Amino acid sequence: MTIQEIIQQLGASQEQLQRARSIVERGELRNLRRTSDGTFFCGECKGPNKLFYLTSARKTPDKRIVLQCNCGSGESPCKHALALLLALTSGRPFAPFAFPDDNRGGLVLAEPPKPASAKPAAKPDQTSSMLDKPLRIDFGGERWFAVELAQDFSLRYTDSESGKQYKTLPKLHADEDAEQAEDAKKQIAGLRKELRASVKSATDTLETALKERQDWSVQDWQPVFLTGTAVMRQAAQGLVWVARAGAQKAQAFRCLEDGSLVLLDGKQLTLPKNARVSLAQPEELDGQWEQVFAQAGIVPLINQLGA
Repeated sequence: MTIQEIIQQLGASQEQLQRARSIVERGELRNLRRTSDGTFFCGECKGPNKLFYLTSARKTPDKRIVLQCNCGSGESPCKHALALLLALTSGRPFAPFAFPDDNRGGLVLAEPPKPASAKPAAKPDQTSSMLDKPLRIDFGGERWFAVELAQDFSLRYTDSESGKQYKTLPKLHADEDAEQAEDAKKQIAGLRKELRASVKSATDTLETALKERQDWSVQDWQPVFLTGTAVMRQAAQGLVWVARAGAQKAQAFRCLEDGSLVLLDGKQLTLPKNARVSLAQPEELDGQWEQVFAQAGIVPLINQLGA
């Protein structure tokens, strides 16, 4: 299926397509990247007052096309995501992009997703998130804010000048532009919406995995929970996992932010290639794990220790 056919199936209006074409013709896309197999594309699209929106198109594991953009416009699809697709047909160069799950077929639309089965575990949604790369916003003045995922799965804003951290965007300074600040707030609103959906998806995946005692091979577990989306990585760091390999004794471990794995005593763990990884059940847990997470200031996404 061609990109043009995909755009038609997305149901975009002629007005949306014209606005998207204008974006491409004016050269308002930058940092265009794609995976080698053509299943993931991303870029930045120029918005008002020097803002750049992050937009992407990806085929999910169940072969749906997912368009994402943090413009907060409420349109689906928005003109920025459509412009990204149109850029593929206009000869614009896309730089190589390595994605952890870069092993799927061509970019196609398919039937609605089928219900996920349990045991072996279904593959969680790994749709890319705008939080998966550093994000900064500004109000047109000297300062800017780094937008990050906080430990409680909310957004955190760090002032570039003072280093102070905020739970909400602070008030304007005298040298800043009110209109640009309003655009930034819309961008944040879109990001919050995406974050809520990502947290819900991760919560559902993990609660089901715990309840149904699902497990993964090391090859399937690592790209999802160790190097996957920002939300899933952080969620995995607040849980206790168990690795089982043949007749070897099961080993309980947790994930650190740098991607390493450690046992309860702090010793590093290397997963055997033939191991199966699952969430530890409450009856398997040592009571000291709760203290470990509390000392690290980690907020678990699901109630594993007291389940």
